[in-house]
Formats: sequence, C-alpha cells, structure tokens
Amino acid sequence: MTIQDDGQVLIVDDDPDIRHAVRSVLEEEGYHVQEAPDGAKGLRLLAHSHASMVALVDYRMPTMDGYEMLQKVTHDGADLQRHSYVLFTANRDLISPAFLKLLASHHIEIVEKPFNIDALLGTIEHAQEQLAPQA
Repeated sequence: MTIQDDGQVLIVDDDPDIRHAVRSVLEEEGYHVQEAPDGAKGLRLLAHSHASMVALVDYRMPTMDGYEMLQKVTHDGADLQRHSYVLFTANRDLISPAFLKLLASHHIEIVEKPFNIDALLGTIEHAQEQLAPQA
C-alpha cells in the first residue's frame, strides 16, 4: 500500500476497543489517526481540522449516529465536504434504501465489521485518493 506522509484518518466509533484496534492497524501503515466516540464530536474535529481527512464513520452510535452525521455532511456541511468518508458497520442489513442511495450518490464506500485488514486499508487508501490536493 502507498500511503502519503500526511495521510490523516478520523475514526468515529463508540466502541473504544474497535477504535484502538483500527488505530493500531492504521498507525502501523503510517497514517496519522484521531478518534471520536460519536458523530457530533467527529463533526467538530473535521470542521476544525486544517488537513483533509478520511473519516471512518460507524453506522450505529449514541448521541449522533453515522446516518445523521453523513446527512449533515452531505446536506449542510460545505466545509466538511473537503473530507472523504467511509461507513463502517456490522449492521449493513439495517441500512435503509434511502441511506444506501445517499452513500452511493456521494461515493461513500462501506466497510463491514468484522473487517478484513487488507480490505479496510484498500478502502481507506481509495478514499484518501478522493481528497482534494492540499494547497
């Protein structure tokens, strides 16, 4: 895998064990990683980030879930659209057709839990390639 030196990933997941496991894998691959336990905190980190990031967003979380977070990003988050997003879920079968349409229309890929490390890294690398070049 080819990773940019400044590859930034935000893991937005309410499960600290999953955040830790994913963080370990990504840092080993050379990514700079931040974490948020819910969508609201994830949005704040993304809004205040100077660098474009890949946000790995869990579907089901308390406070603000992945659906709500990604709706905000795609509907009223112009400054948040400079980031790239990946939905991370163990509940693909619960995703509504409307949400699947939203994901497809914004080219947001899905990584299913439990995840395959190579598939996760490939999806994150692809999402990173979608980021606008930094000036």
